[in-house]
Amino acid sequence: RPADLRRARKEELARLLEDQLLVLDSLAGNDRLLVTGPAGCGKTFLALEAARMESALGRRGLLVCYNHAIGEYLKGEVAGIDGLSVTTLHDLMLTAAGVAPVALDDRSFWEERLPQLAWEALATADQPRYDYLIVDEVQDLCRRSYLDVLDLLLTSGLSNGRCLFFGDFDDQVLYDGSEKALLDEVAGPLTVFRQKVNCRNTPGIAR
Repeated sequence: RPADLRRARKEELARLLEDQLLVLDSLAGNDRLLVTGPAGCGKTFLALEAARMESALGRRGLLVCYNHAIGEYLKGEVAGIDGLSVTTLHDLMLTAAGVAPVALDDRSFWEERLPQLAWEALATADQPRYDYLIVDEVQDLCRRSYLDVLDLLLTSGLSNGRCLFFGDFDDQVLYDGSEKALLDEVAGPLTVFRQKVNCRNTPGIAR
């Protein structure tokens, strides 16, 4: 039956590969990680597992992404994870700034004005910060204005706080390498793990 096939496929995908186990085992000893790899290698799966591990330690965390569709998927997957907030960065900034969204093609608003308004609001707000930050598809959020907002949200900031980044800096035609350099500059030294095995797609789709 189709339902049985889907269930079997989901169980198959949930089996951790050896290199994924290495990443999860390293979480306890590394406060600041960057997991890189192409689409389908399990980065989002690892991000969710990391959130579950952090929650089990009683920590309050934030899981951020860029894409709304991914954000909705993550929200569905984190049901039952205590102390974890999930949002897209732009939704977070709109809420913090207390402003309404504008046209999506108004890049100056989304990339400059909104981050500035959100930063100003968060800098003066009396609110608890998060114990850890998880960013999925971090290559999409590597703008200084975005990283400045995330810096305010994390206890000890990006350069000293508990940061877990997941992204693809190698197989993206939209980026030129400056994004990774900016992340290194703002967040400081990160322990890097590279995932290489495609565990989501068939060989034909992966090619």
